[in-house]
Amino acid sequence: LSEGRVMRALGFDFHEVNNVFGSVNSVMGLLAHASAIAIAMRYLEPQKGNTYSDARSISDPDTGLTIGLRDHFDNNTGTRYVNLEANYGYSVGLSNGARLIKRTD
Repeated sequence: LSEGRVMRALGFDFHEVNNVFGSVNSVMGLLAHASAIAIAMRYLEPQKGNTYSDARSISDPDTGLTIGLRDHFDNNTGTRYVNLEANYGYSVGLSNGARLIKRTD
């Protein structure tokens, strides 16, 4: 607080971000609970007969978010490829979980 920065208040962490809202002059900030946005992710398993050296899902145990890893080698070019993929969707979670903070002057 002595430096003019609020790190945490009322159970929320504060993060300073420059120019999030672009040219919307009246918007000063965004207050959001973690449940304000819903995210769903899934892994698309490769079909049988693939030529990947490794193909598997990797999940974060805390959030359940999942990405896919595919490791393969191209014999024609002598190049190894490691790809990470994410199949996801998002939507409004609890619509009352987020509020814009606007100037009123």
